[in-house]
Amino acid sequence: MDQNGKNREKNCHGILRPFAVGFEMSHNAADRSPSHTIALLKTRYDLKTTVYRAASCRGNAQRDTSEAEQMRLEIVRKKELHTTNGINAIDWSLTKFADELYHCGDDCQLRLWRVVENHSSTIATLSESWHPITLRSCPATKHANKSTTVSQAFLLATAEGKIAVISKSGRVEKIVNAHNGAVLSAEWSSDGISIVTCGEDGNVKLWSRNGVLRLHLAKVDQAVHCVRWSPDNSRVVFSFGDKLQINWVKATDKLPFKWHANQGPVLAVDWSPANNWIVSGGENGKIKANQLISFNAFILSPRHPNCRCGMNSAKLYMSLWVSRRQSVQLFGPLTWLATLEIIPDAEVSTLCWSSDGTLLAASCSDGQIICASLLGNIRTWEHLEAKHLEKCTIEVKNFQDGSVERLDATDFIGHFDLGWEHLIVVDPKKCYIYRSKNWNTPIIMDLKHSVLAIAMTYRLFLLTDGHAFYIYTYEGRHQNTIYPDTSQSIFFCHSTDRLALSWDTLSVCNSFNRRRIYLFDIESEKLMENGLIEHHSEISEITLDQVNIKNDRTLAFLDVNGDAFIIKIDSLRNKQCPKKIGQLLQSIRFGDAFNTLLGVQNENLLLWCHPTAAFFDTNLCEKCLIQIERRCGKDIGKNAKIIKFFNTHTILRRTDGCQIFCALPIFPFALLKFCQACQWDRALRLCNQLETDELWATLAVESTLKKKLDVAVIAYAKLNEVEKVSFINNILSNPTQDWLNEAHTTLLFGDVTKAEHMLLQKRSFLNAIMLNVHLNRWPRALDIALKNKVYVDVVAGLRQKYLEEENKPETINSFLQLEDTVNLWNTVKTIIQCLKN
Repeated sequence: MDQNGKNREKNCHGILRPFAVGFEMSHNAADRSPSHTIALLKTRYDLKTTVYRAASCRGNAQRDTSEAEQMRLEIVRKKELHTTNGINAIDWSLTKFADELYHCGDDCQLRLWRVVENHSSTIATLSESWHPITLRSCPATKHANKSTTVSQAFLLATAEGKIAVISKSGRVEKIVNAHNGAVLSAEWSSDGISIVTCGEDGNVKLWSRNGVLRLHLAKVDQAVHCVRWSPDNSRVVFSFGDKLQINWVKATDKLPFKWHANQGPVLAVDWSPANNWIVSGGENGKIKANQLISFNAFILSPRHPNCRCGMNSAKLYMSLWVSRRQSVQLFGPLTWLATLEIIPDAEVSTLCWSSDGTLLAASCSDGQIICASLLGNIRTWEHLEAKHLEKCTIEVKNFQDGSVERLDATDFIGHFDLGWEHLIVVDPKKCYIYRSKNWNTPIIMDLKHSVLAIAMTYRLFLLTDGHAFYIYTYEGRHQNTIYPDTSQSIFFCHSTDRLALSWDTLSVCNSFNRRRIYLFDIESEKLMENGLIEHHSEISEITLDQVNIKNDRTLAFLDVNGDAFIIKIDSLRNKQCPKKIGQLLQSIRFGDAFNTLLGVQNENLLLWCHPTAAFFDTNLCEKCLIQIERRCGKDIGKNAKIIKFFNTHTILRRTDGCQIFCALPIFPFALLKFCQACQWDRALRLCNQLETDELWATLAVESTLKKKLDVAVIAYAKLNEVEKVSFINNILSNPTQDWLNEAHTTLLFGDVTKAEHMLLQKRSFLNAIMLNVHLNRWPRALDIALKNKVYVDVVAGLRQKYLEEENKPETINSFLQLEDTVNLWNTVKTIIQCLKN
């Protein structure tokens, strides 16, 4: 590496210096984007990216990450409203685009602010006796029939105990006296059908969209400060005193669940749609995140005695605030601090995130509304690094030649991603497609939808608005649109961890039922045959391999228990179950260049050189696993997430926000490259030189799949697999029977069905029967014999001999029916002769 490269790749450790108070929270739709965060007005930190040096398992080659990452908020728009008491209620429109901000203050003027155009208008003048507390936009809905119902209503809660449904044109459609005293919180369900409210009178009530009381959910002896829906609309959580309580909405026979959430009054709560956690904030200045399954509590922020907090929350993005300081902080899962921004000369009263998670609106006590965008986000791919430098500018660095490019968009940039020699940039109205060979002439597309997340593969890229998935080519051509056909009217995609894309397959988790994975064929835009996987636990992460063809495409997923599973998509037709390959993992991802799987386990990295070996030999799959030495993983920390895995490198993000560049051992990738090029002599020399079981196991799997048996027998011999060596030698000793050897070779990688089919095609019925007998598949063996009317007595005789040796009675009905029709032992000589042959 040259001197300039060494200077670029410095090791910068994070420095934490707390000195402020206050906090605020938010969830973004794209889980790997720092805007998928919990935003807090609290302590100030100076954060820089920590660099991770990963030495190869053999050799001293090292490489560090390039630059420190500094996240920050930048004010993109500011609006001053000369009101006496400031703005109390603000919310973003949840319609087509996420740049419309509605707000209402004590002057009772409902206004619309189009942030991109910086244009404001008055929608309606409300009753002067009202004092607005909460304003909520009704969510838009999109169904599988591709029809869209756009939100046309707002929900306004007042200090006089009223809730009002207001149309987008400003007409008050319904006014309801909901509570005695102030309505402290009111929320739409995610489908826009129901409303839940709570108030000072201690009541929690469920209403229809038309203001009809449906259900009195709860009554407590204290004021209920906040109420939120679960992501699937089946439950609500509300806070009173220092407790949180969950009530079922539809299943009224189920008892509510209550627990102690904080040491002081709980003033804010939200139910995250991204990870199904319940996050609460108390008057003592602490924020806690509770895992719904285990109810383990994680404290996200230190205690500050001067904190005073409240809560205003949209459906997807939570805003928890204090009014004593003018600072905003963003936290990711657990304790990742992302950014800090000082809002000058204003005391913040309310904050809320836009529906795509790119803009943060803050209303202030002096009548100002501030709109801020998150900057400093970094994306890396191979030798390229893109950084969101300014609100409309991205800086791209090429570490090979040292060049730097500044790319400008028309409006402020919301999302961007880098990969496969392309950079995708999205602003509120347009999508820019840059090529690394020519950054000056991007392809520009007009967007007809908002964007929550971006996913890229080497042929295609995907944009999603949370309802549908839009597939584009890198030439800017719209190829397909996939509308998930589910029983839910809305199919939100809250996290790219539960979204995986290859050039022919899309897999996505249902946000309402987190145990389900849907697999879609991109070409047909439809759900695959048996393309629904239902797991026994909630799924936290999914990934698709990028190398194999469609029939061999592999899906790996991780559940909330940390167990990793793998399944071949083509095997779903036979309703095969996923194979478990690991446990206690925090993150997994397939590589972009090779069919390898990388996982994070505690503070170590695990590399499966050939994870598909699990389909035919679990022990062989375990031998293909390489555990990176602890000295290489000592800086990873707990709960690190894999952001990228390309070639022989990976990028991780720790819980404190540090991006870590890791160089993985190069020898497994070199071996796979030799095998792909059928350079078996070089592969054998590499394995002989290093003499590790992991490489020999990888070579055994590759040579077996490519039917290179002379190489496979050497690899299995090195692994002391005596049975496989004997089996392969038996195949090699009969070179004349090609079709039989082909069937036996198929058995090596566990495809019994294919081997049986090959034998039946050649009308080798006895071999097909004996194959099933050896596997104790007695009903299938008898079925072949009866269907072809051959060797029925052979199957019956072998079955009887087996039962006598095991001292067991007959329990299979098909064999019981043969006892009176087949003279078993008249064909003993035939059986013995068949066995000898």
